[in-house]
Parts: sequence; structure tokens; C-alpha cells
Amino acid sequence: MKGWHNESYRHSLAARGIKTRWPTEEQFIEHHRTGFILSDAYDKYSTSEGIAWLGGSEEYPHLLKTLKIDGENIEIRIKLDENRYVKTDANENIVRDEYGMAVYLTDVEVKEKGYSEYNPVIVAFNESGNPIGFASNEWGASGVWVITEYQKKGVGFELLKALRKYFKEEQRMGQMTEAGEHLTRSYYRKLSKEESL
Repeated sequence: MKGWHNESYRHSLAARGIKTRWPTEEQFIEHHRTGFILSDAYDKYSTSEGIAWLGGSEEYPHLLKTLKIDGENIEIRIKLDENRYVKTDANENIVRDEYGMAVYLTDVEVKEKGYSEYNPVIVAFNESGNPIGFASNEWGASGVWVITEYQKKGVGFELLKALRKYFKEEQRMGQMTEAGEHLTRSYYRKLSKEESL
């Protein structure tokens, strides 16, 4: 499994008592789940209308993958917004320029600190051009939503897999709804299967 060999990842797991080279499914879940969210918390995202605010595919210039689901082509597309970080001094105070404006880290400083350079927003679109699911960085957590009619068809897995490429391997996924835990378990099983090939 990608990242399981990463030393800092293994150390973060060892701190929670997980010392095996490969995690069991339960160890994987316990590592990544930081808490629970009620399943109805995201009901507004259960329909295409509820996620229409994402806009159209033209706003997501990079095609990552095309899936064939029930005879329909589903496009997984991404846009990358550049992250900007405010520079702080040794006392964690914001560094300001001569006009009192906050100074931002340079690209080199961002890389040196190991911060994420981009904030990805990944969206799945059906053949009608409507968004049917999305994945994004939710304040450091992996947020994935798929509208009801496209759930359990592989869309969530592809969104999560694409999103996790932009996280440090040891970074935990975050709080989960019941559906989110099911998706994470599916993600674990598929990654385990890919790793064993």
C-alpha cells in the first residue's frame, strides 16, 4: 500500500500501537478516522442540484480519467488552486512589510516547509455535464461526496484516490460519516488488491 513504507507514516502509526509492516483494514480505519459525523450532515450534497455550485466541466481544465458506468461516460476533472501561506517569525507572529501587509512565503519556502503547493478540487461530471461528485481538501481532511444515484459505482473511490495524491502519505483522512467509512474501507481493499498484483 502506497505510503505504508514511509518512515514518518510508520512512526505516526507506531505512536498509536500499530507496528506491522502492512495494516489490517481495522488498523487502516483507526489510523485515518479522527471522529464521526452524522450521516445527514451532508444531505444537501445528495443531488446534482445540491452540488450545482461547483459549476461546469470547463472550470476544471484537467481531465484525470474517464469512467464507464452503466454505459455512461463519467469524467473526473481537476482544478488546482495555488495555496498561499503567510510568513511567521520565530514567535509565530505574522511577518509584515513596510506597509503593514502580511508577507507570504515564497514558492521555495513553501517547498522547504513541506506545505502543499496546491489545493485540488476534483469533480466528477456525467454525460449531461452535471456534477455528480467531488473531492476536496477540507481544512486538512479528505472530503468526498457523491450524489445518491451514483453511489457504490466506483466514483467515490476514484475521487478519493485522486485527492489523496495531494496529501502527505501519513496525513489522516479525518472525521467520517457512515458512508465515508464504507468508502474508506473500499479504498483500503482496492489499494490492497492493487498492491498485491
